[in-house]
Amino acid sequence: MIKNYFKIALRNLWHNKLISGINILGLAVGIACCLLITLYVFQETSYDHFHKKGDRIVRATTELNFSGTLTKVAVTGTKALPEFKRTFPEVESGVRIYPTPTIVKFGDKLFQEKGFVYADATFFDIFSFKLLKGNTATILKAPNQIVLTETSARKYFGKENPIGKSLQINNDKDYIVSGITEDCPANSQIKFDMIASWSSLTDPLYTHESWADASYYTYLLLKSPEMIKILEAKIPGYFKAQNKDYGVAGKNYLNIRIQPMEDVHLRSIVDGGMEPNGDIRYIYIFSIIAVLILIIACANYINLTTARASDRAKEVGLRKVIGASRWQLFFQFIGESLIMVLVALLISLSLAYLFLPEFNFIADKQLSMSALVTAAPLITVFALLILIGFLGSVYPALVLSGFNPLKTLKGITGVASSGIGLRKSLIVVQFFISTCLILGTLVIHNQLEFIRNKKLGYDNTRVLVLRSDEALRKKINTLKSVLMARPSVLGVTTCNQSPTFIQGKFNMVLDGKETIITGVRTDKDFVRVMGLHIVSGADFTRPEEEAAFAVTDTIQRPVIVNEAAVRSFGWKNQEAIGKVIKFQGRNTIIKGVVNDFHFSSMHETISPFIIFMSNYTSKVMVKLSGQRLPEAMSFIQATWTKLAPEQPFEYEFLDAQFNKLYSAETRTGLISYSFALLAIGLACLGLLGLVTFSALQRTKEIGIRKVLGATVTNIAVLLSKDFLKLVGIATVLALPVAWWITNKWLEGFAYRITINWWMFMCAGLMAIVIAITTVGFQAVKAALMNPAKSLRSE
Repeated sequence: MIKNYFKIALRNLWHNKLISGINILGLAVGIACCLLITLYVFQETSYDHFHKKGDRIVRATTELNFSGTLTKVAVTGTKALPEFKRTFPEVESGVRIYPTPTIVKFGDKLFQEKGFVYADATFFDIFSFKLLKGNTATILKAPNQIVLTETSARKYFGKENPIGKSLQINNDKDYIVSGITEDCPANSQIKFDMIASWSSLTDPLYTHESWADASYYTYLLLKSPEMIKILEAKIPGYFKAQNKDYGVAGKNYLNIRIQPMEDVHLRSIVDGGMEPNGDIRYIYIFSIIAVLILIIACANYINLTTARASDRAKEVGLRKVIGASRWQLFFQFIGESLIMVLVALLISLSLAYLFLPEFNFIADKQLSMSALVTAAPLITVFALLILIGFLGSVYPALVLSGFNPLKTLKGITGVASSGIGLRKSLIVVQFFISTCLILGTLVIHNQLEFIRNKKLGYDNTRVLVLRSDEALRKKINTLKSVLMARPSVLGVTTCNQSPTFIQGKFNMVLDGKETIITGVRTDKDFVRVMGLHIVSGADFTRPEEEAAFAVTDTIQRPVIVNEAAVRSFGWKNQEAIGKVIKFQGRNTIIKGVVNDFHFSSMHETISPFIIFMSNYTSKVMVKLSGQRLPEAMSFIQATWTKLAPEQPFEYEFLDAQFNKLYSAETRTGLISYSFALLAIGLACLGLLGLVTFSALQRTKEIGIRKVLGATVTNIAVLLSKDFLKLVGIATVLALPVAWWITNKWLEGFAYRITINWWMFMCAGLMAIVIAITTVGFQAVKAALMNPAKSLRSE
């Protein structure tokens, strides 16, 4: 019997090739989308779950409120870890991590390592990165020790054993290789290629305990997971007392917040980190998109299956007459459905495999189909198979198996009228979803365009960012003179962080109250080269730069602040000029005020900012005119190689760094565009199938109407008007829902667009035009049929 059911199922599929093809293709595309999104979601939600002690590791972040401006950063000062260990019994251990691009040399091999970090000796005790060679207790204990990943070890030493060998760091000291670790997993927010011991940092900047100069990622290991809530409750009281001691009062405060490590990637309470954060909202968005696409695919299947029910009415009647029970017929139709879904699943796996490289490119991931072999994805796929097969067939199976055999053999079924309400509802659902996705895609696109085109307050076009070191800093004036002699070079400046995303925090005392302010170390040319505007006061001068670089306490060093800082101090721009503040323990005088500019993500408002001169910088930025760019780049490279032979010529453009800030939003936009198109395509595919089937069922009616004088337009309107009404209803229902969802997403940006009326109009018109095109094509095709041929076929 099962063999016969299988034969009948294949015969029916072959007999109705067009409708079956639409059904299988729609399901296959829908399942393939779900598989790709499932891979992405599993990857994102697995971040940092491989650490054995992960449930009791927290990341510490800095929060500062000064004059109503709240600033949050992912880094802390050097004091956070030792002070928390001394003060809070809940803290068992901890580790500080300081990422800093570094020049590494071995023999004739010279590289700028962007994945170079310094870390405390407890690093491998707290985290579960697999150590292949070396002793966990000692590998980072002594100064000038370094641990390499497998890839880094092969890069420098090939197949040789690197343990005990040395690498020259920053053209200065030799560091001994004390261990080898596996490469960082893709689902780790802590990424590195080399780890050097924290004790190698001997400058007072690193050895002196301070809440200020926040540049270090701090992780705490608590004694148990339950201690997280207890420690969270204790921290505010501790810092309230600390703020009082430092003279910080009122609404001004400094605080350290903690967050479970496993929540950092998707639920980070601050922007920034060792790699770009994910966002749990996008996981929800993609998951919802996957479900919606699957709903559209299932709706197509149910619509077309119920619409075809009348074609099998006589078959059901004959089977019942010769003794088939309702349940036998029910399970036959369920089985046929599962066969179709199984075929669609096999095709979907091929589609997912085929388009995975493109999806990886869009999502900026390295996903693999092998991940589907693990337990969770396998269960998900199997559940999808059963769910789709059941949902897509249970209603048609109940309808078909419930036919009265006598009536069906007489041609009376009533199925067309009994299923029409469901089919109409499903069409509305499909285009409701499609319209929501269209409007969501428009909003995401326009927000990203707004970010790209918004005036940042500085000029980030054609600015070359290069890595500097101590040796080059001594030759910086020579480098500037040589480069500036070239007409294509408009300016050269140095700084410790590029203005795209500045996290550095520094200590400041104003009116006897201590606070922390975001700032950048630079030279006298920073304001001019970056295109900042002096709104009051004046820029730095050469004598002031020389005095500042001499680091003498006998003079008042000049600083420049932004307008947000002046407002937070309670002054006007002109009033700020000449004011004396204590900055980094020294008396400084405010010489100028610059316009507010975006030195962090647009998720945050512009906060107080300070610019001060220091020769302790790590970046060289070269502003180019854009004329004869290849020649200019060759000249800069030749000059760089001559003056800094120990420094690789590796660069990045400032606007490219800016674009990286919004990589998550860009990925969301691209994925949304792609899946919105697929969802619309699936909805149109289902609509095309229904119109095609409707035209086939009404072949005789169309022929008679044409004989009686109906035009092609009359027939096309007859076939399409009911479907287009449903699309119109879906559009009207979808737009307010889509507005609410997209408005919630926009609330995550401090600077955002307003959702305008034209976006609603575009989304609605696009949905309707797409539906008209789909329905109209098939309706006109049916209307052009020869009536004599259609009546003869009937």
